[in-house]
Amino acid sequence: MKSPDILYAEVGKVMADGSSKETIGALEMFLTIWSDYALAHNDLGVLYFKEGEKEKALEHYERAAQLEPENATFQKNLADFYYVDAGRVEEAMEIYVKVLDIDPADIETLLVLGRICVLLEKF
Repeated sequence: MKSPDILYAEVGKVMADGSSKETIGALEMFLTIWSDYALAHNDLGVLYFKEGEKEKALEHYERAAQLEPENATFQKNLADFYYVDAGRVEEAMEIYVKVLDIDPADIETLLVLGRICVLLEKF
């Protein structure tokens, strides 16, 4: 059996060449074998979000963030979803603060946190 990284690279070809639906199918199949592969969950979250399936997107964003808590990209995707789409501003803020612990020079996160602080009047 191929390693998950090698197989995921093959799935990546589908992502580059196929439609969103084909890619979603390929990623779902991949996750039946490697259910704890965080990158696949994150990518599925992005694809489901683009397809308008926000509940599924959230499920996969949360799973990716849970599996790799030190991955700033996965954390930011979840925080962005909480902030923009779910209205869960306080939870988003907590995640953004954790992202800054990972990368204190992340300008994008600093800007978003600034907006949230103004919104919540937490100066």
